Amino acid sequence: MTKNQSSNPFTAGFDQTRKLEILGIFVMALAALLSLSILSYHDGDYDAVRLLDTGALLTPDSGIALTVKNWLGVMGAHIAHLLVFTLFGYGSLMMPVLIGTFGWFIFRQKDLAPLPWFTVYVIALMLVLSVTVGWFHTQYDVPGVAWTGSFGIASAVFLQNFLGVVGSIVLLFVLLLVAGMMVVNRDLQSLLDSLGGVGDSLRGWMEERKDAAAERKDVAAKRKAAKREDAERRKVEAASAEVARSAE
Repeated sequence: MTKNQSSNPFTAGFDQTRKLEILGIFVMALAALLSLSILSYHDGDYDAVRLLDTGALLTPDSGIALTVKNWLGVMGAHIAHLLVFTLFGYGSLMMPVLIGTFGWFIFRQKDLAPLPWFTVYVIALMLVLSVTVGWFHTQYDVPGVAWTGSFGIASAVFLQNFLGVVGSIVLLFVLLLVAGMMVVNRDLQSLLDSLGGVGDSLRGWMEERKDAAAERKDVAAKRKAAKREDAERRKVEAASAEVARSAE
């Protein structure tokens, strides 16, 4: 027993809970670093770092390495080029969010059973979002490549050629809506019921506004009629007074 404890002194003092907490922290830290790499993407970094060799990385005053603007340096420039330029654009931020979610569940020791399906939905949303932004890039040249990625642009071009401009954007919006709903709530029926409840509330609010407007209009009409009757009464009284003075 003593031999087993001394064979691994680093983890001997940690119980299972503490080990999971440490693992969760490491996973969330990885997600944070990946987010920083994506957020600090610069299109000129990859041209500078792709020709660097190991010797240049070991040189403190290497000129090319110092020109990299990515917050994670050379490694961050490579990662950002792959995820942002080559693949999914800034939508790749969903990946560190997903990794961070796993880290949080591990840290809090929550059940990981819901996460596989959640992962599928988030990846699907990321793909559809990349292609949708790519559709607008190919049609209007906005936004830039960094917002959609080469994958998004190529997929958008394929859909436009296969389904046409209108058909492709209709399909993408439907897929985007479905993917977004699945990420928010996997039960489409309950989500549709919730949306129906929101619609009923909105219709009720609009009807109340309509009734209030009709009531205000009716009150204004009554006030206008009362003023008109009062003016006519004053006119009749004035005419009667004039006739009385003439008779005298």
